[in-house]
Amino acid sequence: MTAKNGYSTIPAKMRFKADFYKMSLMCGDREVEPIHPGKIAKMIAVKNTFVNATDATYEGFYTYPAEAISPSCGAVSLNIYSEKDVIKTKVKSLSEKTISQVWNDFAPYRNATMN
Repeated sequence: MTAKNGYSTIPAKMRFKADFYKMSLMCGDREVEPIHPGKIAKMIAVKNTFVNATDATYEGFYTYPAEAISPSCGAVSLNIYSEKDVIKTKVKSLSEKTISQVWNDFAPYRNATMN
């Protein structure tokens, strides 16, 4: 296909890089057990002049206790594993600001469940 400007308009083919395998939440050097670890299938199907994307992958869906991310942990990180390489991990460290914000956001819930 050729556009009016003379350039080819072949749609870009897009695919997901890798499928989600699992995730772990670290509070300091202790792994926090999830209440509900899970994966959700995600499918895309887009086909137009610019994009041709038909693929499926998995997303992680995990539930943790309200006190899982706490300032008392010190460092908090998420370790994410893909099915492409189940041994190699991508580590996302949370900032102190994010840890404090999560802790404060869940304060009403923690207070309600303790009474």
